[in-house]
Amino acid sequence: NYFNSSVTYSTEVENIFQDNQTIGLNQSIKDIFSSLNDLKNNTENKAIEAVTLDKMDKVSTDFNSMISNLKNSQDIVISDVKKDINVLNSSLQELQSVAKSLKSHYSPDLADKKATLEQKISSMIDTKVYYDDNGDYNVMIAGHKILDSSSFRKLELKNNKIVISDNNIDITDRLNEGSIGAKSQIALSTNNMIDNQILKLNVLAAGVISEFNQTFQQNAFETASSKSFNNNDLLNLNILDNPELKGINPGNMTFILHNYQDGVTEKYTANISHDTSLL
Repeated sequence: NYFNSSVTYSTEVENIFQDNQTIGLNQSIKDIFSSLNDLKNNTENKAIEAVTLDKMDKVSTDFNSMISNLKNSQDIVISDVKKDINVLNSSLQELQSVAKSLKSHYSPDLADKKATLEQKISSMIDTKVYYDDNGDYNVMIAGHKILDSSSFRKLELKNNKIVISDNNIDITDRLNEGSIGAKSQIALSTNNMIDNQILKLNVLAAGVISEFNQTFQQNAFETASSKSFNNNDLLNLNILDNPELKGINPGNMTFILHNYQDGVTEKYTANISHDTSLL
């Protein structure tokens, strides 16, 4: 079950990245770097500048779409884990009852049922079963005792972490077997697959955005340059009342902003006039 779950959900995540060579993020990144190169060689060409802005809009849309798809996939996996944990808890409680009955009176049917439940549980999560020195039946999960004949500790999903409910011990990163373990490594664990892919996209987006902003910053200085003043000018003139001291000529400056936490890329255009100041 670990292998099957891992392959199923990993394939779904990988499919998000399977954009064709002529569409999607792969192509839009090629297009924006081509346009930026053209703009560097033609700094005064407003037509190329407009095309570059359109290309950057496409890159932003594709980044946002891919990250959104990854987060949606992560939500689906987490929802499945929550359902799995409910099934697991029910199976563990049933196993506890069967083990108690077997201790008081053995029967082949109960023994078969116990074996079936053990197999079901072990296919979902890391488990170890044993009898202690008193002949009491015990089940451990991720190194913690979950049940014996007199006690049972449920698992639950809390803040996207798998915890033992009575003391909130986080066992997420210790799960590496069964269907729950596979899904945890894909969507929940500290170094889970989906968060790692989102991080890589964030790093890639930051690189593209940095190149874009640097190119447009260089272009902006061609038409929107700062005024220079000496100390006496600054002492004798009021910045707020004198347009010449506002530091930059009228025009527009376009920036691309990327929020690492939300994985959202947005374009921001600052309209500069004598009533505004870049400070």
